[in-house]
Amino acid sequence: MSIPSSISAILTAVPILDGSNWFNWMKPMKMVFLTAGLIGITSGMKLMGVKELAEWMAKDMQMIAYIFAKVSPEFRYLIKDLESAEAAWKALKEKFEKLTMGSQMVA
Repeated sequence: MSIPSSISAILTAVPILDGSNWFNWMKPMKMVFLTAGLIGITSGMKLMGVKELAEWMAKDMQMIAYIFAKVSPEFRYLIKDLESAEAAWKALKEKFEKLTMGSQMVA
């Protein structure tokens, strides 16, 4: 049920999420989830039995700390009260995908 130590190495490639780099942040962050066996955080798909689901949920709760560490302090309010990396991903995606898409359209 523990999260692999190899995540530390991958996390160094993840930039701090700010108001302008959602797409550059989300790709390496997805690799962190993949390494932890938690790609369902981003897809919402969790096809497993009860025991596996319980283990997945425990890892999901641990993973929010990794997300929090890679979000700029000015945007941590978006996820500070959440207990699930999946919920944090959704909140960040909702905020930054729109923000970044809007910025790209203006440019």
